[in-house]
Amino acid sequence: MATAASQVERSRREGLRVWWIVLLSLLTLIPLGVWNSLREPDTPAELVSAFFEAIRDKDLDRAFGYTDATVPTGESAAFLHPDAIGDEWEVLEVSSLPGEYTHQTTVSVTLGHPDGVATGTVEVVERHDEPTIENPFQRVLFPPSPQMAVQVNDRVVDRGRVRSWSDWREAQTRHYELLPGIYRFNGGEPAAFLETEAYASPVEVRTPTPEPTPQQLEALQTRVNERIDACLEYEVAAPPGCPFSTDGQVDTDDLQRLDEVEEVSWDVLEYPEATVVPAALAQGADMLRVEFTAGAARTVGHRQARPRRLDRIHRRLPLRRRRTGGAAARTGRDRARTAGRARSRHLPGDRMSEKAGGPMRRVLLWARPRRWSLLVEAVLAAALAAVALPVLAPPGNGDEAVGMVADYLEAVRDGDLDRARQYIAEPEPEADDDPSWLTAEALSSDWRIESVERRSGSERAVHAVIASGDRTAETVFHVGETEQGRRISNPYAYLSVPHRLLAGIELNGRVGPIESSEEYARVDVALFPGSYTLFGDSLSVPFLALPDLDRLDSGRMLTDLLTGDSEVEDRLNEDLAAWIDDCAESTRPAPEQCPFSAAGDYSEVDDGTTNFDEVGELTWEVYRHPRVRFNHDLRLQTVSPGWVTVTGTGIEWVDETEETIDGRCEISVSDANARMQADGGFEFSVHSSIWSTCYRAQT
Repeated sequence: MATAASQVERSRREGLRVWWIVLLSLLTLIPLGVWNSLREPDTPAELVSAFFEAIRDKDLDRAFGYTDATVPTGESAAFLHPDAIGDEWEVLEVSSLPGEYTHQTTVSVTLGHPDGVATGTVEVVERHDEPTIENPFQRVLFPPSPQMAVQVNDRVVDRGRVRSWSDWREAQTRHYELLPGIYRFNGGEPAAFLETEAYASPVEVRTPTPEPTPQQLEALQTRVNERIDACLEYEVAAPPGCPFSTDGQVDTDDLQRLDEVEEVSWDVLEYPEATVVPAALAQGADMLRVEFTAGAARTVGHRQARPRRLDRIHRRLPLRRRRTGGAAARTGRDRARTAGRARSRHLPGDRMSEKAGGPMRRVLLWARPRRWSLLVEAVLAAALAAVALPVLAPPGNGDEAVGMVADYLEAVRDGDLDRARQYIAEPEPEADDDPSWLTAEALSSDWRIESVERRSGSERAVHAVIASGDRTAETVFHVGETEQGRRISNPYAYLSVPHRLLAGIELNGRVGPIESSEEYARVDVALFPGSYTLFGDSLSVPFLALPDLDRLDSGRMLTDLLTGDSEVEDRLNEDLAAWIDDCAESTRPAPEQCPFSAAGDYSEVDDGTTNFDEVGELTWEVYRHPRVRFNHDLRLQTVSPGWVTVTGTGIEWVDETEETIDGRCEISVSDANARMQADGGFEFSVHSSIWSTCYRAQT
């Protein structure tokens, strides 16, 4: 009797415990649901307040969720980073103003900062009966400056390596996106950015002109000396990009003027002392200009030439900032209860009733009150998690568009292009683009999907990040409605290939030509997202491809390779010499598609001193092969010139007498174009017809 009573008491206590768990769970879930409904702003002013609160807390993902604008990616988003958000401001007032349209509201925002207050506006529109911020991003532009790094509050961004003037102009004119707020640029005074006009021009932010340190001036002098030493390699009258040259003529020590000087060599008599001074470009940009004291180089042609002084040769210097529990002992009563339960379980009547009840009885005996309690607790915990996680999770994740983009990327990575094309709005790229590389053979699986998510309130913009090794790339896919349903409208990346430079390419081991309707056009090659290797072996250039507004520039990818690799330069000159040797097999005055000629303007042949008509077969012979290299614009420049000779007979144009043709003709590298083949070799051609390149040096 005592045992039965204790079992009833224990069951009652377990039942009460279950009900308490249910009650506490309800008391937890109901406030969560109420808080979730109240935390979403209902009015434009509340939305803008929540938006600025998220920015102030440096919770950028939460801030992006209040706008349906596409979140920028790539270099323009370099300052959409918590480190770029300052701590010195707060929101003082937010109020709604009448909007231009019934669905649009202008919200006035006043921010306070140590130097005062700033007021601006934010546009809020109604989309699907919910308010959203139309376009909160602020565009800024840093004009040309000697500063090659930009600091926004605590965020420092390097503006990229500069290889040429075109690189410099591009780096200096690139715009960046900011969130509204108060910013300090390069440690300067605070500036407010609060106007959110959708099509406003970028705001120019000037950077201060730096004062070079003694260490930087010493480094400048070292770089100047190294540059001059590199210029000595050129055997031309005007070494490209060098702070000395001749005008094509040289005066000897005895004041005899020489022109058309051949076999030029340079040496240094004295290095100039370099310094920098403030200057300004024509467009008003502040600069640092390199100035030289007097220094001299010496040129030697047929005879030694007089030294040319290096006075005030201006070159821009890009300066960079070198910146227990133990088990409790049971009491006697506990042991007695345990022993009583053990005896009761082994009574003959209980064994008979277990046999009579069958499997259900065994289940009920297993699920005694304590285990029933555990089961109920587990179910309620799972229900609590299922309800709480969606409530606490940020909005905008896990919807149809996100799933579509994720499936598309997975299909491409797996090489299942039939499945991938099911998510594409347009099956093929535009007519002017090259679609021949949209094949499984050009794909690689050596990449991973880091994230696919909606970062803003937009229902069609999906942010994706992929990676391979330590390289990452990000972009925004756009999902829209089509006749076939929702599809990705920007499925392809585009590799921009200069057809002038590349006749064919190798991608992930697949070799092929570039399809172009124009011989020297820039061709955009359509690619599926993923990891690619341009060319192979020593020329390999790995990159990640994703749809983006800025198309991938293969020429820029190859710049470091083609301008700084001695093996590439040797291969370039070997193929150039072979081309010139083939041209020298011709017997014509102007060998077709060759970089030299003896064709006269008014006569059949001009050998540099005499014009001829009625010319027979000519003999060309290579006197000296030129040596060339690519500059940073990927055009050929001459390191040392080359010459050919031409011989034969013809009728002199004036006296009409038969004379011997004996010409010495320059190999015109400036008229030649080099195109890289898919195997890494080079083919050459000339831009147009070439008239006589022959002349006689005067001594």
